[in-house]
Amino acid sequence: MSGKVYITGAGCGKADMISLRALSVLEKADVVIYDRILGDGVLELIPKKCEKINVGKASGAHTVSQDGINRILLEKAGEGKIVVRLKGGDPFIFGRGGEEAEFLYENGIPFEVIPGISSSYAAAELAGIPITYRGYSSSVHIMTGHFKDDREINYNALTKAGGTFVFLMGLKNADKIQDGFLAAGLDKNTPCAVIENGGTAEERIGTTDIAHLAETAKGYISPSIIIIGKVCELHRKLYKRKPLADRHIVIARPYERSMELKRMLEEEGAGISIVPCIRIKPFDTDIQMLVKSIFEHRYIVFTSRTGVKLVMEKLLSEKYDSRIFGGKSIAVIGGGTALELRKYGINADIMPKRYYSDERAKLRVSENADNILMLRAKNGSKDMERIFGENNIDYKTLYVYESEKEEKQELPEKYDTVIFASPSEAEFFKTGMGDKIHDIKAVCIGEKTLAAARKRGFDCLVAAEQSDRGIYECIMNGGK
Repeated sequence: MSGKVYITGAGCGKADMISLRALSVLEKADVVIYDRILGDGVLELIPKKCEKINVGKASGAHTVSQDGINRILLEKAGEGKIVVRLKGGDPFIFGRGGEEAEFLYENGIPFEVIPGISSSYAAAELAGIPITYRGYSSSVHIMTGHFKDDREINYNALTKAGGTFVFLMGLKNADKIQDGFLAAGLDKNTPCAVIENGGTAEERIGTTDIAHLAETAKGYISPSIIIIGKVCELHRKLYKRKPLADRHIVIARPYERSMELKRMLEEEGAGISIVPCIRIKPFDTDIQMLVKSIFEHRYIVFTSRTGVKLVMEKLLSEKYDSRIFGGKSIAVIGGGTALELRKYGINADIMPKRYYSDERAKLRVSENADNILMLRAKNGSKDMERIFGENNIDYKTLYVYESEKEEKQELPEKYDTVIFASPSEAEFFKTGMGDKIHDIKAVCIGEKTLAAARKRGFDCLVAAEQSDRGIYECIMNGGK
């Protein structure tokens, strides 16, 4: 039985440019066959269960030929699998998606095309250049700049038609494009723009005129687009550079703990890579022991949002809910832990602002505090137990998980900051960095994490608040 192929546009720029329809087919895909040029974070949207095949092509260097890509599509669909052919931008705009669709048709393979946002207009818009504008341009001409002979482009006809001219893949032929328009009589002062990596953290924008286009283009690399027309004048008015543009930040904690912080930093223009250094190993906590321990203690302490999530999932799976904590005082470490608890309808009674020893001691609540149950990671800091012991406070610790080293780490080629949310993340962060570690800023939650990062040679900052918001504000206030 034949499967089905979805020829899918990933959009231009960051992962949030992808369509809801594209996300829905990714979720059910068995195989994802993807190109080299995708937006920031798009690969992270692919479910772990999927087989991923990189068929990326760069100019003059093909990982897999087009015939090879066609054979893979045929093979995987022939196995009855749901295949997503994931292409940057829109698959039918200079993406060879039409050729792949025709090949599938000729071989009797069911397929569906999912449009994507094309860089041919999106990169311009994100750079503050509307490709049509009343009084400036009432038409748009989108062309490939990847040609062997400049006679393939009718510059006389284009110049006569007027409007905005957009060239994709045109850097190598910028001189021919320049000379062609000038020879056709286009005003030498006609504004131009070159946009590299439009919509991503690597975005670079250069403005010039047609007489100097080739010279300007020499300072840019692929993928870039060239825009020619009066609308390029509007870049100066309509473009506002985001505060974290050019920043490349690695979050070293697990995916499920990173997405909100990723969203916050991307909003400010940063490029974000999630590179988990730890994985969570939940313990098979005995439900009767957990319930008995909660009933027997007056104070319940959660030291992490992971602990909250695992405990509540365990209770809910056994038909218990938040009412089990009725009459208890709940203490948490960190704002993130408090927020996780709130998802289950519980507000923390006690939350120290910082996870320092003197602040932890405040968890005693009063000089007579006792009957404390701590629900936590096995390999976390034992400072609270020490403080409770020194003050003769009756407590019990129940371990609900432990952190393990994540062996498979793929660091991006370029980054300037790494975020550590625990000492183990700093400890397990990839060691093969060489001298590069001296160029990387570490932003840490809490002094224990700070100490662990400094021990490994990082130049460090510490967030004033133990939460995603605290990390965000630390970076926004100069954490470079």
